[in-house]
Amino acid sequence: MRAKLNRLFAFVVILGVGVTPACRTLGAASATSGAVESPGVILGGDITLSGARDAVLALAGSIVVTDVHMGNLAAAGGGVQMVSGDIGRLAVAGGTVAIDGGQVGDVFASAGDLKVNSHVTGDLRAAAGTIVLTKDAVIGGNAALTGGDIAIDGTVGNNLSARADHISLAGTIGGNVRLIGADITIAPGTRIGGDLTYAGPEHISLPADVTVGGKVLRRALGEAQDRGERHTTMLGHAVRMAGVVGLGGLALCGLALLLAIPPLLASAEETLVHAFPASILTGLIAACALPVAIVVLLVTVIGIPMALLAMAAAATVTGFGLLTVCRWSGDILRQRLGQPDPPGLTPRVGWMAAGFGVFVAAGLVPMVGGLAQSIAILGGCGAVILTLWRRPWAKA
Repeated sequence: MRAKLNRLFAFVVILGVGVTPACRTLGAASATSGAVESPGVILGGDITLSGARDAVLALAGSIVVTDVHMGNLAAAGGGVQMVSGDIGRLAVAGGTVAIDGGQVGDVFASAGDLKVNSHVTGDLRAAAGTIVLTKDAVIGGNAALTGGDIAIDGTVGNNLSARADHISLAGTIGGNVRLIGADITIAPGTRIGGDLTYAGPEHISLPADVTVGGKVLRRALGEAQDRGERHTTMLGHAVRMAGVVGLGGLALCGLALLLAIPPLLASAEETLVHAFPASILTGLIAACALPVAIVVLLVTVIGIPMALLAMAAAATVTGFGLLTVCRWSGDILRQRLGQPDPPGLTPRVGWMAAGFGVFVAAGLVPMVGGLAQSIAILGGCGAVILTLWRRPWAKA
């Protein structure tokens, strides 16, 4: 894949440094530097996680995981490194991510640079600018990798799927292998238990000592795919990053309203969950009608103050709609991690920040990511409008 995905993930690091929540932990306390801690939450600074723990959510400038035992870990930061320990499921995002030791069940990773140098007993799903699986890397399940440059020199127990500009394959793959790239190299001594299917501009010449248990199949790259990848430029990355900055500003507007009327967010989330079609329809109507109304007011000159007021209201509602979606996403993540509903505003804001990370990450999915974000924003805004109209929060 010609896009350099490390630039796409840079904003995740910025988000992690700015807002850094961590959910309830058990066992030994974490060692933090420059962090503000409250029950169930760690904000800012550098974090070292160690000891026996339950599910943990951590976002920081840098995160080091050493001698830790936990069910689930979700982490994002400028640098994330696992040195030792045992984790059931790891979801990680960062500028540089290294799994250098210990054992992990399933791994979901997005990073500028990702290195796996340890044992993953389950599946590895990763998207990064550079992905390296060293000789000591062992993936017990499937590996699905997307990036700019991918180098595999370890063991994958089941199937391998890799898509990148440059792919270098060595080691042992127990199942089928599917490779899509502009430059694909298969090293001598590579062992593939199933079929080898590849798509690239050139035919691959396999060394004599490469073992393929099944068939070797070549698939031509589609013209539409090539054209789409050629037009993925830095301008596109800049637009995406600018969009994230804009979303952050809208979220701040919504956060101000949250502090002013705390019950409104809970009511808006309730509306979004139980009246999702109505929320989408309301958001769509508002998105179509409001710009027309603002233009009409601006043209009349005398309506300029009303137009400015309408634009401010639209920004606030959009920000609060985004916040509603973030709360909803954060609640889903919290439930998946098996965490209870936290009391107080501070832990809730932490889970909302995690939900914002999920929302942003969803936008990275090709083709459907932007559409999913747009639908979510429309639903969130529609839910806020319906909630303001019905005012159930005011009766509480």
